[in-house]
Amino acid sequence: MLTIACAGPAAMDLHYMGVEVINRINTHLGGAPVHSLKFTQTGMPRKPPPVRPSPPEAILEAEAAVAELPNSELKDALAALGRVVIGRSKHSTRRAKKL
Repeated sequence: MLTIACAGPAAMDLHYMGVEVINRINTHLGGAPVHSLKFTQTGMPRKPPPVRPSPPEAILEAEAAVAELPNSELKDALAALGRVVIGRSKHSTRRAKKL
């Protein structure tokens, strides 16, 4: 038995073409190693959300917050983190949920 994972309607299409798929696989491999097929439906892979650049205000505010630190990788990492956090919180167009 050969198990094939496929997304959505492709599983149904392959199920109907099962005998032909088995014959093609066996012809390619030689002999008859595949006797039956099992199809498993899997979800479609999700696209990652688009990366939005930080607004200029967030960049300036994050740079100002770490300005007094000595130049280092830590300063750069904190500034990058600040741009993301400040950009999402203060400058977001989404409204905060009330509890």
